[in-house]
Amino acid sequence: MIRYNAWKKGLARVTGAAIALALCAPGHADEIGYLNWSDYTPEDVLTEFEGQHGISVIHDSYNESDDAEAMLQAGNSGYDVAVVAMAVVDRLRASDFLARIDDNRLPNADGVDSKLMERFYEQHPTARGYIQPFLWGYSGLAVDRAAVEARIPDAPLDSWALLFDPEYAARLADCGIYIINSPDEVVSTAMVYLGRSPNSQDPQDIDDAFEAIAAIAPYVQDIESAHYDVLMAGEACLALTWNTEVVSVIMEEERPELAFFAPKEGTNFWLDAMVIPSDAPHPDNAYAFIDHVLDPEISAMLVDWNYTPSAVTAAQALMDPSMASDPMVIPPDEQLDSWFVARSFTPDEKADIHRKWWRLFLGI
Repeated sequence: MIRYNAWKKGLARVTGAAIALALCAPGHADEIGYLNWSDYTPEDVLTEFEGQHGISVIHDSYNESDDAEAMLQAGNSGYDVAVVAMAVVDRLRASDFLARIDDNRLPNADGVDSKLMERFYEQHPTARGYIQPFLWGYSGLAVDRAAVEARIPDAPLDSWALLFDPEYAARLADCGIYIINSPDEVVSTAMVYLGRSPNSQDPQDIDDAFEAIAAIAPYVQDIESAHYDVLMAGEACLALTWNTEVVSVIMEEERPELAFFAPKEGTNFWLDAMVIPSDAPHPDNAYAFIDHVLDPEISAMLVDWNYTPSAVTAAQALMDPSMASDPMVIPPDEQLDSWFVARSFTPDEKADIHRKWWRLFLGI
């Protein structure tokens, strides 16, 4: 998932045009093409890798999951390692766009939490053997408690009803409601709110989820995948967002009026995974980079940067102690047990969902 605090962390940005030119240039043995969510990798992770291996990292980024999927499906992308959501992995795997990953070439893969990974493989069995974890996290509701309680004194601050009940949404519209631009995930969440299985394959359940979304759509300020800035600026009083977008605002910027919670009905917990495209020009470099990221110290750096957990077990002992003890960053096991991993929608389902999504919010 993504965070927009580059201005604060001092992360250098490279324009997409420059990256595109670099990746289209003839490949060199001492470089690696790397694709990831925006502001998801601290610069120190890349410079340490470059210093240790003598390999230059050509780093490109994206803001929407669909963008990464399209870039990799186009082929000849020039990327050696990409970080993508699990739903993307399944579709790329089905189209033979991913190379199988040999764990024997990744000494640090032994430190990955196999029990956690099995939770994801249950819903994404075809991803087994084609991914290594980057980071994981969860979706929830970010709430400006003062603004919400001023409008709804008895606001259900533990439930998806705060968002999906049209009466509540109407009363909060003036202070800013935001929703991640992730149609598949929002549909699954709406099904949970309705008491359906989030992984239902019944078309009626999906239609009912869209009815629930349509009922609150007039009150939504915007659909976008970046909420860090609007939460920082106090422009949102309610957001369906990822923990990576809000926990840092609460902890680092000391915004006690903000709360973030996983609703009692259950929520989606997600995994962003590293993959090697089947046409990667530098596969040996890809293995070196993935093993670098799986190093516990590097994984801890990623946790501290993104305020979200790593699947590398030893990273927790090396991360900032204030984060390790905060349940917003490291959810307790009993809470995690009640959450769900969303299945991947088929290409036809995805096309239908996205068509309905854009018709609903943009009228197209």
